[in-house]
Amino acid sequence: MKIRGNVLRLYKDLHTWVGICAGIVLFIGFFAGALSMFKPAIDDWATPPSQQLKALPLLELEQRLPALRQQYPALNHGFELHLSSTDSATLSWSQAAASRRVDLNAEQAVAGLNAQGEFQVVKAVPSQLAALVDLLHRTAGIPGGFGHEMLGVLVMGVASALYFLALVSGLILLLPTLVKDFFSLRQSSNKRFWLDTHNLLGITSFPFHVLISLSVVVFAFHDIIYDSLQHTAYGQKNMFSFPKGHHDKSGEPLPLTHLVAKTQAAAAGFKVGTISVSGLGSPRASVRASAYSDRYFSRGATGGFVSLNPYSGKVVMRDYLPESSNAWGNTVNSFFTLHFGSFGGPVIKWVYFLLGLAGAGVFYTGNLLWLENRRKRQQKDGVIPKQSLASRVMAALTVGCCLGSVAGVAGAMLAGKWLQAWVANINDWYLGVYYLLFLGFVAFSLVKGAASNPILLNSTALLALAVPLSSLLAAISGYSWPANTLATASVDATVLVAAALLFWLAKIAKRRQQPDSVWG
Repeated sequence: MKIRGNVLRLYKDLHTWVGICAGIVLFIGFFAGALSMFKPAIDDWATPPSQQLKALPLLELEQRLPALRQQYPALNHGFELHLSSTDSATLSWSQAAASRRVDLNAEQAVAGLNAQGEFQVVKAVPSQLAALVDLLHRTAGIPGGFGHEMLGVLVMGVASALYFLALVSGLILLLPTLVKDFFSLRQSSNKRFWLDTHNLLGITSFPFHVLISLSVVVFAFHDIIYDSLQHTAYGQKNMFSFPKGHHDKSGEPLPLTHLVAKTQAAAAGFKVGTISVSGLGSPRASVRASAYSDRYFSRGATGGFVSLNPYSGKVVMRDYLPESSNAWGNTVNSFFTLHFGSFGGPVIKWVYFLLGLAGAGVFYTGNLLWLENRRKRQQKDGVIPKQSLASRVMAALTVGCCLGSVAGVAGAMLAGKWLQAWVANINDWYLGVYYLLFLGFVAFSLVKGAASNPILLNSTALLALAVPLSSLLAAISGYSWPANTLATASVDATVLVAAALLFWLAKIAKRRQQPDSVWG
């Protein structure tokens, strides 16, 4: 396929500049997004066994509920029932009102069975490590707000729009040599190696990247999109319908066994996970239950939703269950599901995990290519020009920010394993350790230059290696807690593989340093 040279140059400039402008925040978003595929496993890994209670028979929990409501008045306003099977569950509640935002200080009470099989209520500020990783995925760690939206979310939306342009222009650039260069990984030069790596990662995951870029734009600017649709297409008619709240002066919801039975009947064919009862005694009382089936595309990251009247058990809304949606609803569900990877079970989650890391690699190698090319173009008559300040800063920020975010997450995991016995709220330490390492890596890279890449890669690898070693040491010393399930052991094993990969990359980066390179 032939494309005119001036057209290729135009798309090359477009691909380069939009990639450079958005690459760093997208690296962080993709890296954290890959980790967020396994939020429940990360939560279990970071939660001490003393806070992990087992489910008890639903009937026993129902019999204990009146006494619990007298002892803990917050239960009279709402609670969450976490089903481990159709007839057993744990119960949790909190004084804080439900919110879309992560509350790092909210104390939560959980009722269930301890390791000795005794009924127990545990009150603690739960670890929010997985929620903070997800927040990093959505905001790239950029603090602050703009109106009622987080500033980082809006920045990610703009970056993703640029990212879509970079994807399209990159594909057009590669079309003339797509067949010949596909799966090539030539090591004849630094430039060739990074270009082949960049192209291979980009082409193999192209549909995934297009989907993610467009969906993030919708997530970030959904208010503007919805308002536009409301005015242009719906007029005075409401675009969305929401379940109405219900009021009952007694404030007595259905018994737990009846509530579970009603919910499971409303979501037949789905596995009901968490049943949230809120607003009891107020005009906004409602029940919302999550329901999952790997046979359907779901609305949320953990499944669809069904709403009920908490006093009668009457189904109020099933629109967010995949089988009950209309054509438009199923289209929207597909959009959400393909972004979250909430279909197909564990296999798809691992595929999304690997695609997310590959995406981070695309942005990292993309910035490398631009920096290398710029350096080459500045040479005249074989004389290497002095590196510009802008190039030095760009290279240092690429290395410092990208590796700093990885090191920050590894450091936060270590803090979660070793500090929980000593601090009142581990969530504050997660933030402190992450930003300390992130800013430290950025500062070191700015001072030492991008040539510090091998040092920072090795430092990140050491932090990652310390994570599984901490679990091993915990099993020997008893100071902390070891991995005790397949899911938590998988977290340690995955971080161990990541540490080995980082050591390998550090070795390659050290070997490829050259005087005429921006990395030298």
